[in-house]
Amino acid sequence: MTPAEQEASRHDTIIGVPKEIQRSRAQLIFDLAAKGANTKGKNKSDLVFLCPQYQVPTSTQISRVKEGWEGKSKGLVQVLWERGLIDGTKLNSYTLTGRKDSFGLIECNTSLRHLMSLCSDFLNEQGMMQYIGTKLGVEVMLSPKCHAEIAGEGVEYMWACAKGTYRNLALKEKKGKSNFMASVRTCLSAEVITGARIRKFSRRARQYMLAYHALDSGLFEPELQQQRSKHGPVEIDNLIKKMKTHRCALDFDYKFVMNVDE
Repeated sequence: MTPAEQEASRHDTIIGVPKEIQRSRAQLIFDLAAKGANTKGKNKSDLVFLCPQYQVPTSTQISRVKEGWEGKSKGLVQVLWERGLIDGTKLNSYTLTGRKDSFGLIECNTSLRHLMSLCSDFLNEQGMMQYIGTKLGVEVMLSPKCHAEIAGEGVEYMWACAKGTYRNLALKEKKGKSNFMASVRTCLSAEVITGARIRKFSRRARQYMLAYHALDSGLFEPELQQQRSKHGPVEIDNLIKKMKTHRCALDFDYKFVMNVDE
């Protein structure tokens, strides 16, 4: 690309002849009402009939614009290409989450998100909430994505319990500011979020913590470890079921148990 072409690609450019389109009903109502017209209960054809009387245009022209790159954020493809992490001649081979092979498994080397996650500067970059928290002298600790229930001691379950209680209240108990405030306080009180419930919620959240701990500690075979790390939340849920299930000999050795002589 020549310097002149690069300079031209920076800015928005108009392409071809402007296109004429009909204005929407909401736009017509707004303009007609501003000029004192009665638009209540009228459909679009009625509004179009009124427009000439109040000198309101019924159509408008829009230009076809080719957007330039100046002032725009770079995309994943552009950033990864500049870093030499993807092949510029095979851009169609990459997708946001990655393509699947013949066995239905995701090929990580075709995932733009996965490739970006390998960059140390992006990996260690603080999020906006963490950055603002640091400025305020507060440490913000984020729970793993897709598992908000791990936050705190089952605080997500407590919120869910309070919201569920609020939704089940009769409408008359929530109508009006004073009733609304009173109903919210009731849903967040110890009468709803009891000590017994808190302990159960904490125990439920701990199951996810133990599953992640087992995964990070390398307690599984390497192949199984890699599979669980790749598929994330779905595999974590399966792992939790395995960890909390009591292994009964009647399940895995039924034939042997039932055939043993007295």
